[in-house]
Amino acid sequence: MNFADIDRDTLCIDPNDIEHRIGPRTKAIVPVHYAGHPADMDPIMEIADRHNIKVIEDVSHAHGALYKGRMVGTIGHIACMSMMAGKSFAIGEAGMMVTNDHRLYERCISFGHYERTGVATTYNTADSQVTANELLEFADDARPVGDESIAEDAHQLFALCRENRVNHLIYAGFAINWCLLLSPGGMADMSKHGIMCSAPRQAVTAVENKETARSELCKELGLWRVAVAFGYVFDVDDFINALGAR
Repeated sequence: MNFADIDRDTLCIDPNDIEHRIGPRTKAIVPVHYAGHPADMDPIMEIADRHNIKVIEDVSHAHGALYKGRMVGTIGHIACMSMMAGKSFAIGEAGMMVTNDHRLYERCISFGHYERTGVATTYNTADSQVTANELLEFADDARPVGDESIAEDAHQLFALCRENRVNHLIYAGFAINWCLLLSPGGMADMSKHGIMCSAPRQAVTAVENKETARSELCKELGLWRVAVAFGYVFDVDDFINALGAR
């Protein structure tokens, strides 16, 4: 990441300080429209076109601002804007993405707008808009085997549990003090459906900080919570041996 200087009058990025900072690994220019004032977008777009890189507009501090009659956020290849409480268009905690590039649009919604990838949620019906094969395919190590079923939320996972007469789920991966507990289909969700939820100690990690990482304190606290509220904590060797004995 390289930082360019700002224009002293607008406090936005100075187009004259951009080009010499572009290197072989540069993928995008990110102009920030600041304090309601638009960055000088024409020369920025010319530089991006010349180097075949994208322009990502940050509109968080300039909702509704115009640049030569055009709304900021509609000039670059894609734009993002925060709408948290400190912004001019504040709705609490939210954000928005704007683009006229359908490929970028599909990649964005596949990261977070699950109801637009064919999965219904509590708030919206299914609305499948992802068509790119690269986004529809599973990663090799996540591809279902044979007729193996998949679930993308607690309702689907519980339906699979009922169908297959499963009353105990084993969780592994990242993170025992966050994702595995609180994500859709996590332990907190599934315990509400009467499903026991356990974890092998050596097969999970946790979100740690520099004070807790060496002792894995947050992992131990997460495992303690599993043992108290959701199920069991197994030693992975004991768990594998138990599977082999069946």
